[in-house]
Amino acid sequence: MRRYAFLLILSSLLASMGRAADPLRLTAVEDGVMVSVASYAGNHPSLEYSRDEGASWSPLRFHPREDGDPVNTMSELIELQHAGETVCFRGDNPNGLSGSTSTNDRGFHRTRYTAFVIEGEVYADGDVMSLLYGDASHAEIPSEYCFYRLFENCEGLRRAPRLPATTLTKECYSHMFIGCKGLEEAPELPALRLANGCYAYMFEKCEGLRRAPRLPATELGVGCYMAMFSGCKELRRAPRLPAEKMADYCYYRMFAGCSSLKRTPDLPARSLASYCYGDMFSGCFRLKRVGKLPAEVMAKECYSSMFAMCHDLRKAPALPSVRLANSCYASMFSLCRRLKRAPLLPADTLAEYCYAGMFSGTGLTEAPELPAMTLARFCYLSMFSSCGRLKHAPLLPADTLAMHCYDGMFWATGLTEAPELPAKTLARACYAYMFGECKRLKRAPLLPADTLAKRCYVGMFSGSGLTDVPELPAMTLAEECYQYMFSKCRSIKRTVSLPAQNLSPGCYAFMFSECPGVEEAPVLPATVMRNQCYQGMFEGCESLRRAPSLSATELADGCYSSLFRGCKSLTEPPALPAKVLSPYCYANMFDGCVRLSVAPSLPAEGMERGCYLGMFAACTALERAPELPAVSLEEDCYKGMFRGCTGLKCLKVHFTSWLDLSYSVATSGWTDGVGEEGTFVCPATLPVEEGTSGVPEGWRIKNFEF
Repeated sequence: MRRYAFLLILSSLLASMGRAADPLRLTAVEDGVMVSVASYAGNHPSLEYSRDEGASWSPLRFHPREDGDPVNTMSELIELQHAGETVCFRGDNPNGLSGSTSTNDRGFHRTRYTAFVIEGEVYADGDVMSLLYGDASHAEIPSEYCFYRLFENCEGLRRAPRLPATTLTKECYSHMFIGCKGLEEAPELPALRLANGCYAYMFEKCEGLRRAPRLPATELGVGCYMAMFSGCKELRRAPRLPAEKMADYCYYRMFAGCSSLKRTPDLPARSLASYCYGDMFSGCFRLKRVGKLPAEVMAKECYSSMFAMCHDLRKAPALPSVRLANSCYASMFSLCRRLKRAPLLPADTLAEYCYAGMFSGTGLTEAPELPAMTLARFCYLSMFSSCGRLKHAPLLPADTLAMHCYDGMFWATGLTEAPELPAKTLARACYAYMFGECKRLKRAPLLPADTLAKRCYVGMFSGSGLTDVPELPAMTLAEECYQYMFSKCRSIKRTVSLPAQNLSPGCYAFMFSECPGVEEAPVLPATVMRNQCYQGMFEGCESLRRAPSLSATELADGCYSSLFRGCKSLTEPPALPAKVLSPYCYANMFDGCVRLSVAPSLPAEGMERGCYLGMFAACTALERAPELPAVSLEEDCYKGMFRGCTGLKCLKVHFTSWLDLSYSVATSGWTDGVGEEGTFVCPATLPVEEGTSGVPEGWRIKNFEF
């Protein structure tokens, strides 16, 4: 034991004393290579160079850049005129070649660093530690960011120098060779214990690199391998990764965009860390086989987007964990177009976003069983979205839901049958867009829920192939509960009874919008409105011929706005008995109803902002406008009201002044595009103002006395 301790101490002393080091040498591969050194953010290294293989040395002199920037400097330019010529570098920088970060007067963080600027192709060899200790080498890197960006964007660098250090520091090699497109061979990396960010982005975008070095480290640091080989398009094989204990972000984006990689190593860890495998192989288009993933203890986003966009991947690894973590599998296999079968998912304890987008855009033909009875917020968010070959959904037995739990789960899939949904009490946006754009889905499941929640059914079947609408028994509604629920369902012809008399803001907004086959609207018994409650409910229902009765006398902001907009077959409007208006209550209500030939009576005498804005716009069959009894106006109250009514011939008003608020005219554009001839009936005291915001040009004016 004493002998072992003695040898350990002796080894440490020898390492600290250093050994002989070859200077870092650059050898020209072609004629006319230019070499210089740049220093940034006030870094001032002590460097020497030799043109005769180290026989004599000259100090490397730095001078301000041509742009006059005193913080960033450039060295003198060294030209290697002929292929085979060399230049060697060494330094006296025992505290590190590059260094700490600082904050400038604008609050931006900057890192002091020094980098080679090389024009032309070169080979590098020798010991990089010679830049710190001259003729001696050490196994320990002395400072954080020590070799940060040393060869950044040296596209002609074909081979790297030796990197012998075994004791690393934070970001010591970070970005060291980033953008070295010509680099063909990576140096050995012998360290067994890594520091935070030590290899982060080290070889990113080294597009010529075909083989990675051995990576024997078993102790990892936060972000130690982050994006290390990201964008190395020619990398064919990933090295073995033996570490069993993870660190946050340790392998994050490590091989992202390595489009030639075909196989991954086994990853033996059984307990994971946050983001440890996040995006690790994303964009590896040719990846076909993946190693084992035995982990049972998950962490936040541990597998998020791990294999996203691996288009050639055909088989997923086993995923044995039964207890999940937030976003642990989020987008894990998204856009794996050839993946037809999912792994078993035995988890019965879910977490927020755990399966979000997991198989989105894949080629799945069969969904895995999902046994969990207790759900979590966003747990199945877009899990199978855009899986066009998926025809059958798994059983969804949970009767207690969570916020957004099924949001977009089967969006744009090939489902022909929906699963049963037994829950009677819903959660916020729980079914939002769940079956949206499912063109092959003809029949909806039973929806027995009688206790709704905000946006619970929003867009649930929007754009689907439904031919029938399910019963909706709830008597008490929630805010925006049915918003866009059946929007763009082109095959629906009949609606269902909507018995609720207690409405909520936006509850039916755009519910059947752009359903061109709907011929008959349901009875709408509610007499008390809420803000935007019926907004756009039947907008774009081109076959709707008859409007439902609207008996409400108490209106709310935007309650009927755009209700029948674009209903081209509507010929008769409903009665509108309300005498007290609200802002934008009838805005664009009949806009584009080209067959509407009769307008409803408008008895209200008190105006509100935008109350009739665009109400009858583009009603080309309308010849006689409703009488407008209001004697005073409000901002935008009649704005665009009859715009585009090419058949309009008669308009009677009771106001005696054109309201002009300098920034808005109450009647702005209200008769733009009406018939060329007609009669404008108004009080004798109303000033004559012709134009699209006043009396239509060419119309006869007929006055009356109060």
